[in-house]
Amino acid sequence: MACIRQTHSLLFLLAVVAVGGCGHQRLRHVAVPEVDAPKRPPLSTEEKDNLRQSTEAAWLKRDDPLVLAKFIEDLETLYSQMPQDGALGARLSRAYFLMARHARMGHDRQKMLDSLARGVLVGERALVSLYPALQQSTDQTDPIGANLGLIDGRGMEALTWYVSNLGAYAASRGITSLIFYRDRVTAILERMLVVDPHYLYSTPHRYWAIFLSRAPAFAGGSLEQARVHFEQAMAKHPSFFANACDYAQFYAIQKGDRALFERLLQQVLKADSSGLADMAPEMRMEQQRARKLMDHVETLF
Repeated sequence: MACIRQTHSLLFLLAVVAVGGCGHQRLRHVAVPEVDAPKRPPLSTEEKDNLRQSTEAAWLKRDDPLVLAKFIEDLETLYSQMPQDGALGARLSRAYFLMARHARMGHDRQKMLDSLARGVLVGERALVSLYPALQQSTDQTDPIGANLGLIDGRGMEALTWYVSNLGAYAASRGITSLIFYRDRVTAILERMLVVDPHYLYSTPHRYWAIFLSRAPAFAGGSLEQARVHFEQAMAKHPSFFANACDYAQFYAIQKGDRALFERLLQQVLKADSSGLADMAPEMRMEQQRARKLMDHVETLF
């Protein structure tokens, strides 16, 4: 899927890079391993059009890991031809986040980490494509913290999948990693709440709630504040399964509230996964997660 450097060179959100092989210069800050796609020869207009059509069809079946793998391969090829297409980069970052979820469900930790690392990188590139002024920030120690105010609604998709991959990567490596990335993640989440708190079915509220649930109190965590954000997401978008599943997994278990856990997951299992057409594949994946969580209810409480 990608060439991975053995040494973990440091990446930063606002990296100035182009798609291609290993060896690009980047700002050095965030400890995520570099994962670059291989170089590809130029495509004809017809080849690009064919790839666009195939990826559009495959995207509708992204809950199938084999289909998603082919989608990523084809989209990487397209992105290598159009590295300044921020929307394409954001979609690719999202695809890698989904692939990481499939890998985690299949207990393939290395593939999960590789997918998340690649998702971070293409998310960075998408943001730089959308906000070229960010390329001027190489003299700052923390460009993302200094320039979050530049990111508006146009950048929400790229920012969402960048922080999705980064947050999952940090969490997968334990509490030390989660604390290391805390300031970066919370700064992004706070900006998302300002720009559009209910973007993508209240994802900013849901992500903030997950962070508050997982972080220890000394690192800013708070179960009570997490509950507030989960309730805001549920109030606005009760039919989006991820809101309920995350509420159950990250809050109810921590709180020891089995009744809430079962109520949320039964709500997901009894609902129609096609209720939100644009998110139907993710809704099917969330129902699978709900079943697995329910299967372990006796050991979780």
